[in-house]
Order: sequence, then C-alpha cells, then structure tokens
Amino acid sequence: MAWLYLALGIVFEVCGTTALKFSNGFTQSVPAAISIGCFSAALYFLSLSVRVLDLSTVYAIWSGVGVAIVAVIGVGVFGEALSGAKLCFIALIIVGVVGLQSQQEAVSTEAEKAGRAKENALKTTQGSD
Repeated sequence: MAWLYLALGIVFEVCGTTALKFSNGFTQSVPAAISIGCFSAALYFLSLSVRVLDLSTVYAIWSGVGVAIVAVIGVGVFGEALSGAKLCFIALIIVGVVGLQSQQEAVSTEAEKAGRAKENALKTTQGSD
C-alpha cells in the first residue's frame, strides 16, 4: 500500500506543478487553488508512504519521477525545448528511481527474513523453558 501512496503523491505533485504554471504566478485564482490543493494532497500521501518505506528512498523517487514527468509535460504541453542532454538526464533519473525501488525491496525482504528468524528463535527459546 505504501507504494500506492507514493504513486498518488507523485500524481498530485505533478498536477500541482502543472497547475502552478497555469496560475501565472498565482495571478489566476482557479489554477492557484488547484495547485495548493494538489500539493497538500501530495504531501499527505507522501507522509503515508514514509510510514513504511525509507524516507530517503521515498523522497528520491517522489522528486525524481516528478521531475521526469514534469519535464515531459513541459515539452509536450508548454512547448519547452528538448535537447539530447535533457533526454539523457531524464533517462538517468528513471534509472536511479528503478535502482532505488529495487534496493528498497531488497532491504525490506532482508528485514522480513530477519524478523522471522528472530520470532523463530524466541519460540524455540520459550519452548525449551
């Protein structure tokens, strides 16, 4: 569930950032309000995900994926320039996000194994009393 919360946080962060652009420096009230609401929801879902996942992993994925998606929106919606270097760096962000996610899953699996081993050791100790 924590990964779903992180994904929702990213979606709301991207929507908030996009609305921020449309707000024209908070001079347009509807996009400004949407931006504030989306950023609030993004932080709420981010807070739920860090209950389970490592803060460093969550923040790196949240910001990295957000940057990559917003860069694509910037090019596709706002007509921003897309250079080879920009494409390369977005790809590096994606590689980093995948690496962090796989590392988080490996650490979680090891922690679960250690927890089960500790439980089994306690059961064995209690059973021999």
